[in-house]
Amino acid sequence: MRSTFGQMQEYEVDTAALRGLDGWTNATVAGIRDAVLQGRFVYMGMPEDPELDRGKQLFTGISSAAGKAVRMGRVFDLGHLPNKTIMSESKRAGELYGHGHIGHPFRDTYILVHTWEQGTAVYVISPDHEKPAGGQFIVAELACMRGPGATGDMLVLADAAKVGCDMSTGRCIMVGDFIPAPMRMMDNGVSAQGETQEALMCNLADPVLAAILLLATDGIAVERIEPSAKLAKARAKSGKPPIPPYWKAKTENYVTALSARGARRPEGTPAGHHSSPVPHLRKGHIRHKHAMHGGGTVFVRDALVMLKDGEEVPGTLLRSFYAMQNKEA
Repeated sequence: MRSTFGQMQEYEVDTAALRGLDGWTNATVAGIRDAVLQGRFVYMGMPEDPELDRGKQLFTGISSAAGKAVRMGRVFDLGHLPNKTIMSESKRAGELYGHGHIGHPFRDTYILVHTWEQGTAVYVISPDHEKPAGGQFIVAELACMRGPGATGDMLVLADAAKVGCDMSTGRCIMVGDFIPAPMRMMDNGVSAQGETQEALMCNLADPVLAAILLLATDGIAVERIEPSAKLAKARAKSGKPPIPPYWKAKTENYVTALSARGARRPEGTPAGHHSSPVPHLRKGHIRHKHAMHGGGTVFVRDALVMLKDGEEVPGTLLRSFYAMQNKEA
C-alpha cells in the first residue's frame, strides 16, 4: 500500500485480522515520527459494525494535527514511566490542572511518547487553544502495530475522547463521545475485563495529566534534540526534507524520587546531615503574597531536589516550550 502524508489510511479488517496483528514493541520516537510523516498512521474500521464510522471524522483531524505537531517539533520523549508512577500522580495532577495551576506545554496539538511495562505508549493531545490550563482537551491513544505484508510499522487509532476535569474530585470526566478502539466494540462498548467507558476514559487521560505535572516540575531537565548539523546539511543537499526536532525529558530521577517516597530507610543506613542525598520531590503549594507586594496568591510549582550528586538543579520558572508558539511556513 502506498501513501502520502496527510491522506487517511483505512483498513477494513475483520475481528480475526485485528487479533492477528503484532505489536510494534520496540517503537522509538524516531520510528513514530517517521511513521506519521510517511503516512503509516491508520484507522481500522470493522465492516460488521458501521457504528465505528463515527471515529473516521475524528481520525481525519487527529492525523492532520499529529503530522503538523511532528513537523513543528511538538513531540515529547518522556522516557520510561512505570504504571505505578502514572497512577500515583494522576489524581493530584487532575486537581492542579482543573484549578488552572498547571497546563499543557503547547496551545496547539502535541504528542507524548513514553515506555512502560507493556511497551511504548503514544498519545496525541489537542488542548483548548484559549484555555491550555484547566480547559477541556481531546486525547487519542495510538497503538504501535506491525502492519500486514509490506505495510511496515504503523500507528493505529485506539481509544479517543474529549475530556475535562471535575475540580471537586480531580478526576477526568467525559465531555464528549468516548470513541473506543475497534476491539472494544466486541463487548458492547465494555472491554473484556469488564471496564466501563468511564474507566477506560480515565485510563486514557491519566497518563496525559501525569505527564503535564511532570513537565511542569522544576528540576527536570528537558532538552531539545536536533539532528546533527552534518546530517541536516546532507539532507538539504540531496533535496530531502529536514528531520524535525523533539523534546526529551530526563525523568529517571523523578521516577526514583516517587519510588522512594514514603519508603523506610534500610537498617544500618546513616541518617541525618551526613547521609547520602537522594532525589526527592517538593510538592507545589499556594503562596500568599504580602499586601506590600500586591497581595493575592501564586502557585509554586513542584520541584525535584537533592539529586544524587548532592546538588539541587535550579528551577526554571518558564520552560522554553511553554512560551513557544510555532508557526508553520
